[in-house]
Amino acid sequence: MKLVLTRSARLEAERAGIATRIESVALPDECATGDLVSLKDGTASHDFIVIRRRWIVTEEGATLELTLDHPPRPGSR
Repeated sequence: MKLVLTRSARLEAERAGIATRIESVALPDECATGDLVSLKDGTASHDFIVIRRRWIVTEEGATLELTLDHPPRPGSR
């Protein structure tokens, strides 16, 4: 599974100092478009939304790519 951040999600992750942590998250294949992903940082919660699922197929096999956006806006995409 590969995680991709939109520009706004990347800016939020960098602002909050969690970019490295969020990019290394291994979400399960069951994640669906519209799911909220919350990264807990002490008492703070940083919320993102899965806006896209894409399978990338190469000679080596298939990889699921999930795209996260911020702020989470269910139903906006």
